[in-house]
Amino acid sequence: MIQRTLAMVTRSFRSDTRDIRSHLFRMGLPALFVATVMVVQTNGGLRVAAGQNLFWTLALYDYIFITFAGIAFFATAISEEREAQTLGLLRMAGVTPLNILMGKWLPPMWTALLLIAVQLPFTLLCHTLGGILPNQIFAVFLSLVAHLVLVGGLALLCSVVATSSSRASTWTAIILTIWHFGTWMLSATLSRYAIDQGWLVEFLGCNRLSPICAAGFQESPISYQVVANIVVGLLLMMIAYLVFDLTTTRVVTETKTSVSQQLRHALSGSRRRAWGGAPLAWHALHYVAGGPTWLFLRLGIHFGISFLFFLWILTWGPGRIEPEMIAAPLITWGMIASILEGAYLAAQLYRSETTEQTWGTLCMLPENLPTIAYSRLAGVLAGILPGLTCFGLGCLIIADDIIDAMDHEEFWIFLFFFLTVIAWGLHLATLFSITLDWSAWPVSIFLATVVVSIFMVCSVICAETSNGDEAFLLLAGLVASGLAVATHVLIGVKLQQKMSE
Repeated sequence: MIQRTLAMVTRSFRSDTRDIRSHLFRMGLPALFVATVMVVQTNGGLRVAAGQNLFWTLALYDYIFITFAGIAFFATAISEEREAQTLGLLRMAGVTPLNILMGKWLPPMWTALLLIAVQLPFTLLCHTLGGILPNQIFAVFLSLVAHLVLVGGLALLCSVVATSSSRASTWTAIILTIWHFGTWMLSATLSRYAIDQGWLVEFLGCNRLSPICAAGFQESPISYQVVANIVVGLLLMMIAYLVFDLTTTRVVTETKTSVSQQLRHALSGSRRRAWGGAPLAWHALHYVAGGPTWLFLRLGIHFGISFLFFLWILTWGPGRIEPEMIAAPLITWGMIASILEGAYLAAQLYRSETTEQTWGTLCMLPENLPTIAYSRLAGVLAGILPGLTCFGLGCLIIADDIIDAMDHEEFWIFLFFFLTVIAWGLHLATLFSITLDWSAWPVSIFLATVVVSIFMVCSVICAETSNGDEAFLLLAGLVASGLAVATHVLIGVKLQQKMSE
């Protein structure tokens, strides 16, 4: 048993050394660390409790990267073997489900632990600057490892149950998002009514980091969060082992559609007919964006979430309803939803055609490449209308305040900088989705987010250290627009290359 597990581990290590994912993650994390040190130094954060503030920020970055590492590495552990149709061969060779699970789980765990190890030189810097003790350092690293076990167990279960790597990454991302935001909102609501919520708050590793990094920390590193995360993570792995044979016997090429696809088909109707003048845009609208009925349903979901946020604000508000209390949830959630939906649609724009190698067949139509590409883009752009509608309605409620803000040039400069950076990020998500064969859509979005975040951090640093903040933000916006145009051209080149595959 041990020999078979070691064989699987050795095989995974050899493939991982040639996989760019782990190298990109380990490269992006130190880059953010260096940028953070520059930001803290610029804001004068290295003058008072320098090591304490810096160490908390670096630990939070590690937490975020570990969370996304679960989506990038653990969520594809079993599903990639299923897609390659090698699970049957492994079972015929006498490899047990436990051998497969351990052999596919241990290498990603080691890769994620290396992400934590990347922080060690910066940890020594924090300890040298003062404000942080060895007991706190050990407690933070133990908390991060416990969170890693939990995320790894959840992603491994999703990888076993899901029929594709993209679906496993999607499920993992959705569960982690609901888990974090749901915990924060539920704990705030319980505290409002004086109900004990400590067991719920302390379960999240990110909530544990702040008390550990606080001055005077003398608690044991083995906390409730460490024990609970490890136990739940091991239970999820046990569930993955129990359902392994039930879920991995399915064939990847089965014609059964997913629940979401069946729901979209039911909502869109069975008598859909393509637009005579724009069939490619119609196809993208219905099969990528979901179709008109699905868009209206998403609009209702956005309004429902905004209403829940409004009720949550109302419980903490002064008791009377103000226009700003109605507009704030609409604007905030509308902006978040528009960016998230835009990133998802950007990553899915040409993803299915390039991965299934049908892009060349599509380009055999009597249309040139720009017409085909822009027609699909036009159909997909309708997918962000629900979020933009929610955002626009919120802006309409406080139209007077927005009109007053338009009188200041700083408003237009910041708006230009924000929009150009978002446009570049969406282009990067599309580029990564068609160039990185291993990249599921959450990974493409995450890589684009890392690149854009580093650019924004560096821009803010330079703007704060220079005399003219607005002028430099304008320059940074021009640079971002130029990078977006360059990425746009590169996407066209890559699509041209995909035609021959």
